[in-house]
Amino acid sequence: MDIKELENKFGSFVKDEKRYYITQEPYVVGDGTFYEANAIDVDGNDYMLRWRTTEEWQSRDISDQEDESEACNWDVFEVIE
Repeated sequence: MDIKELENKFGSFVKDEKRYYITQEPYVVGDGTFYEANAIDVDGNDYMLRWRTTEEWQSRDISDQEDESEACNWDVFEVIE
Protein backbone atom coordinates (compact mmCIF):
# COMPACT_ATOMS: atom_id res chain seq x y z
CA MET A 1 0.00 0.00 0.00
CA ASP A 2 1.43 3.41 -0.88
CA ILE A 3 1.45 6.48 1.38
CA LYS A 4 -1.70 7.99 -0.12
CA GLU A 5 -3.63 4.73 0.30
CA LEU A 6 -2.46 4.45 3.91
CA GLU A 7 -3.51 8.00 4.63
CA ASN A 8 -6.93 7.45 3.06
CA LYS A 9 -7.47 4.19 4.94
CA PHE A 10 -6.00 4.94 8.40
CA GLY A 11 -5.08 8.63 8.52
CA SER A 12 -1.95 10.56 9.30
CA PHE A 13 -0.70 12.62 12.22
CA VAL A 14 1.76 15.51 12.41
CA LYS A 15 4.21 16.23 15.22
CA ASP A 16 7.09 18.71 15.12
CA GLU A 17 6.38 19.37 11.42
CA LYS A 18 6.80 15.68 10.51
CA ARG A 19 3.91 13.62 9.15
CA TYR A 20 3.40 10.01 10.25
CA TYR A 21 1.13 7.65 8.31
CA ILE A 22 -0.42 4.97 10.48
CA THR A 23 -0.51 1.51 8.95
CA GLN A 24 -3.30 0.10 11.12
CA GLU A 25 -6.16 1.18 13.33
CA PRO A 26 -4.96 2.29 16.77
CA TYR A 27 -5.54 -0.40 19.39
CA VAL A 28 -5.77 -0.36 23.17
CA VAL A 29 -2.77 -1.76 25.05
CA GLY A 30 -1.94 -2.88 28.56
CA ASP A 31 -4.41 -1.81 31.20
CA GLY A 32 -6.30 0.44 28.79
CA THR A 33 -4.39 3.65 29.48
CA PHE A 34 -2.84 3.81 26.00
CA TYR A 35 -3.66 3.30 22.35
CA GLU A 36 -0.89 2.48 19.87
CA ALA A 37 -0.51 2.13 16.13
CA ASN A 38 2.40 1.32 13.84
CA ALA A 39 3.32 4.13 11.47
CA ILE A 40 5.79 5.11 8.78
CA ASP A 41 7.13 8.41 7.49
CA VAL A 42 7.41 9.44 3.85
CA ASP A 43 10.84 7.72 3.69
CA GLY A 44 9.44 4.40 4.92
CA ASN A 45 11.01 4.55 8.41
CA ASP A 46 9.03 2.63 11.05
CA TYR A 47 7.56 4.19 14.19
CA MET A 48 5.04 3.46 16.90
CA LEU A 49 2.59 6.21 17.82
CA ARG A 50 1.15 6.17 21.34
CA TRP A 51 -1.80 8.12 22.73
CA ARG A 52 -2.76 8.28 26.42
CA THR A 53 -6.43 7.74 27.14
CA THR A 54 -8.20 10.57 28.94
CA GLU A 55 -9.10 10.32 32.61
CA GLU A 56 -12.74 10.74 31.62
CA TRP A 57 -12.47 7.72 29.30
CA GLN A 58 -10.74 5.63 31.96
CA SER A 59 -13.48 6.44 34.48
CA ARG A 60 -16.22 5.16 32.16
CA ASP A 61 -17.80 1.77 32.56
CA ILE A 62 -16.55 -0.62 29.87
CA SER A 63 -20.08 -0.73 28.42
CA ASP A 64 -19.82 3.03 27.76
CA GLN A 65 -16.53 2.82 25.82
CA GLU A 66 -17.94 2.11 22.37
CA ASP A 67 -17.00 5.34 20.58
CA GLU A 68 -13.21 5.11 20.64
CA SER A 69 -12.91 8.50 18.95
CA GLU A 70 -13.52 9.84 22.49
CA ALA A 71 -10.80 7.69 24.12
CA CYS A 72 -7.85 10.03 23.60
CA ASN A 73 -6.87 13.49 22.55
CA TRP A 74 -5.73 12.19 19.16
CA ASP A 75 -3.72 15.37 18.47
CA VAL A 76 -1.38 14.66 21.40
CA PHE A 77 0.82 11.60 20.96
CA GLU A 78 4.26 10.17 21.55
CA VAL A 79 6.49 8.93 18.74
CA ILE A 80 8.53 5.83 19.52
CA GLU A 81 11.36 5.04 17.13
